[in-house]
Amino acid sequence: MNYNDIYQELNSALKKTTTQDLTAWGKRMICLLPKLFLRRVKNLSKTLFKLGKFGLKEVGGFIKAGFNGRFVEHSKERYEFMYSKTTFVLDIYKKLVKLIVKNPRKYLPGLLAVALGAVIGSGGIDANGGIPDQDISLFGIEDHRSIFTHSIIAGTIVEFCILAIANFSDIVIEKIPDTHSVFWDKLSDQKDDIFKKLSMGISAGIAYHLAIDGSLQVAPYKDLPISMPMEAHQSLFEINAMAEGIDVANKKIKS
Repeated sequence: MNYNDIYQELNSALKKTTTQDLTAWGKRMICLLPKLFLRRVKNLSKTLFKLGKFGLKEVGGFIKAGFNGRFVEHSKERYEFMYSKTTFVLDIYKKLVKLIVKNPRKYLPGLLAVALGAVIGSGGIDANGGIPDQDISLFGIEDHRSIFTHSIIAGTIVEFCILAIANFSDIVIEKIPDTHSVFWDKLSDQKDDIFKKLSMGISAGIAYHLAIDGSLQVAPYKDLPISMPMEAHQSLFEINAMAEGIDVANKKIKS
């Protein structure tokens, strides 16, 4: 791979990119930002509703079983049901590992993108650093735990930037010279999947970071407009963690 050729081809494509192209790109992307935020809120609301409905159904089932003298049998049935769901998830992971081993060239880049995104989002196992803790460099240590970086706002902005890059790369690839490096063909084929996996990993990392901050590394938000007890701060951390975590399965790379 000749990197000088790739650079020259990129430079040529950028020179062909007009003001009209950039304006149209900007208009497409700016309309996307509120949609990304509302998607997180919507999916969280749906999940909480389903969990509440499921919880009421389970409680009702246990009460009914108790009245009918089947409490022990019902408990065993529900345990077997939950165990089957757990094994189903494990089977998916096993199949994923087999696919990666069988065809690493196809599946490994996506897995690495998820892993890289998770590290970028979380800052690592200890959840120190990553996307949320960028408020230290932006606002200073005295404003650490900002709502702007320790919430779905951060996940929304990062996903927006990834989508903006992916969308702009479409413009560039269209303007690459007819005779060009195979790099651009490979990028065109795989970029959507890689960007999507990267976005998924970052959201998962942010969700993990917020969950740790709300449970093991307890401290209040520093820039909320109202005063709240520590328990409310923790709940807000965990709600944002849940919303960003749920969104991992709802990514759409196309704008």
